[in-house]
Amino acid sequence: MSAAKGTVRSGWVSWIAGPVLLAGLTFAIRDHGATRAETGVPPGPLLLDGLGTDAARARSW
Repeated sequence: MSAAKGTVRSGWVSWIAGPVLLAGLTFAIRDHGATRAETGVPPGPLLLDGLGTDAARARSW
């Protein structure tokens, strides 16, 4: 029974912490041009790959 509770708790923590961490990443990128020059990849596609199209569309709205 405790394994099932741990699995559910892990899901809830991920569900809460995930958007917080993604928001932190998004707001940490201050200069998009410099980020693109350093990495060769703009931040948008990186977030799109990580979030998926639905979340990216919701974020850009």
